[in-house]
Amino acid sequence: MKSFKNFTPYDNTASLSNVISDQFAIYLVQRSSATLAPNFKMAASFSVEEVLQMVVRGEEMEIDDDEVANEEVSLADRIKECLKEVGSASIDVDFFVNAGVSMLLPLYDLSWRRVESLPAVACQILNTQIQVATIMRSESRLWLEAIHRRLAARRRVRNPFQSEIGRDIPYEFFRALLRITKSTGGFAEPFVSFGANRKEETISFSSLRPAKQLFSLLSGLTEREVVQYFKRTLTGKKAGSKVNVIAAEEKKMFFVYKLTKGQLLISFHFGEWNTYGFPQHN
Repeated sequence: MKSFKNFTPYDNTASLSNVISDQFAIYLVQRSSATLAPNFKMAASFSVEEVLQMVVRGEEMEIDDDEVANEEVSLADRIKECLKEVGSASIDVDFFVNAGVSMLLPLYDLSWRRVESLPAVACQILNTQIQVATIMRSESRLWLEAIHRRLAARRRVRNPFQSEIGRDIPYEFFRALLRITKSTGGFAEPFVSFGANRKEETISFSSLRPAKQLFSLLSGLTEREVVQYFKRTLTGKKAGSKVNVIAAEEKKMFFVYKLTKGQLLISFHFGEWNTYGFPQHN
C-alpha cells in the first residue's frame, strides 16, 4: 500500500471548495502527498467538502496498489491503441507496439514524478532508455579483440590450446543475449545448446559457423570480418605459424554467465599449424 504524506493544506477550505470540482478534488488527494485515515477506501465516496476537510486535517489515506496497477494497465492499453494506428504492413507491428510501450511508460512516469532533489537534466539522463544494439555492438567487438589477443598469448601448461576471456556485465545484458540467441533461426541443437543451474547459465557452440553468425549479429560486422579475429599469424620463435579458433563437439565454445559474480566468461579452443602446415595441437 502506498501512503501520501507531508501535505501543506490550504487555510480557506470553504472558498476553495467553491472553485474545485468533484473530480479535481479527488485528483488533488490522490496526487498530493497527503495521507488519509485507514478507514478511507476511495476518495470518490466522499463529497468535495469532506475530501478537503480530510486534507486539511492531514489524516491518512491508503491507496490500493491494485488501483495504481490498473491505472498503469489502462495507460499501456491506450498507448498500444495509439501505436497500432501508426503501424503499417511494412513493419513488424507487434514489435513496434510492445517496444513503444516499454519506452513510453517510463517517459510518462518521468514527466510528473521527477525527483525533487535532482536537476531536471540529470533526472532525464538517469531515465534514458539505452538501446541494446548499441551496447551489444561495442561490447561484442571488445570480446573479438580480446579473443584475437589471446591467440598470441603465452600458453598455459594445462590445456595450452584452450583460453577464455572474462567481462563483468549485468545479468540483464546476458539475458538479452540469451533472448537474441534463442529467438534467432539457426541457433539450435545440435550445434547450439543452452544450460542453467543455480550458479551459472551457459550457451555452447559445437560448430564455429553459428558462433561467427552470432558475433556478426551482435557486432554489426560481416562474417568475413569476424573470421579475421578468429585467426592469427604468430611472430617471434614461432614466426609464420598459423593459429585459428576451432569449435567442435569435443571442443565447444562456451558463453558462461556466473550468476553470483555477475561475470561473463567466453571459453574457446584453438589450433596451431606450423609453417609446413602440420597441426601442433593434436
